[in-house]
Amino acid sequence: MQKVFVHKCIIGLICLILAFAASPAGAWADATPVPDETIAVVTPDEPVDDDNETPNEKTPDEEQPPAEEDPSAGDLPVLELPQLADKLTVWLYDPALGTSRKTEVTPVHLAFDGAYLESDVPGMAVSGRTLVPVRLISEQLKAEVVWQKENNTVTIALGGKTIILTIGSNTALIDGQVVAVPDNVSVSLVNFEGVARTMVPVRFVSENLNALVDYDQAQRLVSITPQEVDPDDNEPVYVKPVGQDDYGNLYRRVVIDAGHGGTDPGTNGGGQIEKDLTLAVSQQVRDLLEDAGYEVIMARDDDTYIGLVDRAALTTQYDAPLFVSIHCNAAENAPAASGIETYAAPDDAGDLELAGYLQKRLIAATAAKDRGVKTSRLVVLTHNVVPAALVEIGFMTNAEECAKLGDASYQQTLAAAITAGIEDYFAAH
Repeated sequence: MQKVFVHKCIIGLICLILAFAASPAGAWADATPVPDETIAVVTPDEPVDDDNETPNEKTPDEEQPPAEEDPSAGDLPVLELPQLADKLTVWLYDPALGTSRKTEVTPVHLAFDGAYLESDVPGMAVSGRTLVPVRLISEQLKAEVVWQKENNTVTIALGGKTIILTIGSNTALIDGQVVAVPDNVSVSLVNFEGVARTMVPVRFVSENLNALVDYDQAQRLVSITPQEVDPDDNEPVYVKPVGQDDYGNLYRRVVIDAGHGGTDPGTNGGGQIEKDLTLAVSQQVRDLLEDAGYEVIMARDDDTYIGLVDRAALTTQYDAPLFVSIHCNAAENAPAASGIETYAAPDDAGDLELAGYLQKRLIAATAAKDRGVKTSRLVVLTHNVVPAALVEIGFMTNAEECAKLGDASYQQTLAAAITAGIEDYFAAH
């Protein structure tokens, strides 16, 4: 019996050795999952402070490939490539979050028309999609690139086609038409070793500029191959400004944004919540504008949370020439603070003009303390491609003013003043 047992063990060991020898090389090693990277953000105007680091938050069970993979990648040439780090530490910017922290991303090699591309900020995988420096790729494709800081947009033009991308937005304008960027990937600002670059989704941009994109998983190599462009199509393309017809006239169309909503209540006071007050006033503004013949797009028409970038993108999506956001103010440490103020994006003439009309009408109608027109890099302002303003209609931390804000008659007064300010802007244009 003991000999039979030993004999069976020897046979089993031999079978195991033969099975391992017959398996494909590296098959077991390939089973190791690729760790997920944590996306992080840093505001462009905000200094990087190493003393204020927030630890990366990673979930071990979340896994994603370093970049998109193409079935035809096996046909790509093998290039002489430098050593590529497994991970890099960078700063990523997402205005919707408004926070900053360091994070690790997976770097990738870039090649254009069969030649290796060197970049001070490398290509990198974010959320399963590859981001690359927009200027590097555009210059290789002989495309024109214009960066507009005032509204955080990147315009790329080549061969009769124009692409407009907005930092933090997952939609783009292609020849004036709104197009969703696959997988909700948006343009990002990346800072790597002190160098900041605007990064764009490589496949979305390249293929819309008539170039092919392949990915070689083994080399972690993204290859871009340009296609022939008809010289006759290389004339500059006129892109109609958002909110205007072909003759430059403004559409009578407005986006009204009721601040906060859903899981974001805003401030509160006197048993009232900001999100409820802003919605009530916004709906009255809508009714008054519609009575005056305007088309109104509501960022929200119920108790729903809408992302800040998504709110700002509504003007582009609906071709609206104006955006007004309505909020209530708060000053916890100064309960006597009162009055109305209106915000515009810094150095934006259109925003400042609109804010001026709104502030003037609101003070005249309410006799509230005039806190003036102020500037701030608020997301709904800086991410708008049309004149936009944010009104703070009163302080909920001031008992007297908070009681007014809850009064239906006062809300109607506020709504009428905001409507009049909007009409003043249209009358001037």
